[in-house]
Amino acid sequence: SGDSRPKACNNLFDLLLKNVNFDQELITKRIALALEKRNFSLTRYLLKQYKKPHLKEIDNLNKVHQNPVAMYQLSASTLNDELYLYILKRLVSLNMDKAILFWHNLKNKKLLDEAHQQAFIAHVALYKAMRNNDDAMTWFAKVKPKYYNDVLVEWAIRFALKHHDWKQVARLINQ
Repeated sequence: SGDSRPKACNNLFDLLLKNVNFDQELITKRIALALEKRNFSLTRYLLKQYKKPHLKEIDNLNKVHQNPVAMYQLSASTLNDELYLYILKRLVSLNMDKAILFWHNLKNKKLLDEAHQQAFIAHVALYKAMRNNDDAMTWFAKVKPKYYNDVLVEWAIRFALKHHDWKQVARLINQ
């Protein structure tokens, strides 16, 4: 999960990390979950848990957390995809226009894979619907069906109801 574990689990996880057969990809997946929950301290901790600690990524995380423009200095990698998405989502609440501009730049440079792009688009759509922005439905339309989840559908329905778009409400309910 993206949450810190109970202290009682520390010894067990320490043993697991020392096991030669331990798949370090699990750390990467947990980092993605921690970033999704904006658990900055857990992310930094996890980056130190690889057999060879990812000190450069910790430095990158600190840099982009303090200055989102620093993400343009990152090279393409699985971990950096997670950092890009983290900072883009963080920017949405601070400055939507800047977040969308940064996303377009990353998309044009092909630095985000489809799953990360769709996660960002879904986040923007949700954020815009929650704030009743006029273009929310445009953003919902950009989310590919396989990336829709129940929360996204619920908010799309709420938005359509609020705007008396009965055809859209019926379409969303019947999908």
